[in-house]
Amino acid sequence: ELGDTFAVIPSGNGENAKPIFLAWNGDYYRELTDIEKRATVEKAGKTVISRLTDRKLSKEVASRLAHHIGKKRTLNVACDDVAEALIPLSQKRALNGYPYFWVANGVLNLLTQELVSSVFKPVPYGGRSPVVFDPDATAKKKKKTIREIFEYDEELVSYVLRLFGYMLLGKPKEQIFAIFFGPKAENGKTMLLELIMQILGTYAGILPSSSILLKSH
Repeated sequence: ELGDTFAVIPSGNGENAKPIFLAWNGDYYRELTDIEKRATVEKAGKTVISRLTDRKLSKEVASRLAHHIGKKRTLNVACDDVAEALIPLSQKRALNGYPYFWVANGVLNLLTQELVSSVFKPVPYGGRSPVVFDPDATAKKKKKTIREIFEYDEELVSYVLRLFGYMLLGKPKEQIFAIFFGPKAENGKTMLLELIMQILGTYAGILPSSSILLKSH
């Protein structure tokens, strides 16, 4: 009932992975809220129960099932069962890893710099970016700000832009550990990192300093 219009992907690995329900809107998949997810599964469940009534189910059994699926606690269990069935189906159409990047309005191919055609109903996978991809965007303010931060050193500006592009691709062809260093505070380091993290969304994370330092300094 749900396989053609909905998809489910896991949000992580292991037992704590929470299934993410996605709904096709004609152009791309959007994430459903928990309330929307339960409403969708409840509606589909009642449709199936109604279809089976008088054929395979007695009215008494159908009434019990409809009442059962209408309760929040048991409906959550039903959602988990639906997710378990939909995840393997969704994975067959999933675009996972390089060079695909899940943006707010679809799946972006970072090499062609185009959204994957909606004809394929591509199921996004991995991280999520809140950015709406616009092929005509120019980002004049961002370019001006970066040039000001690096005092119009075009070679350094070019390197930093390539570094950001390298982060977006998520394919480590080189072993790079970049450190933003400045002799004083408030010279743009944090602002640049916050910018790239906003673009990356859940593709990015903050590493605790204790992971790489033996002492605080």
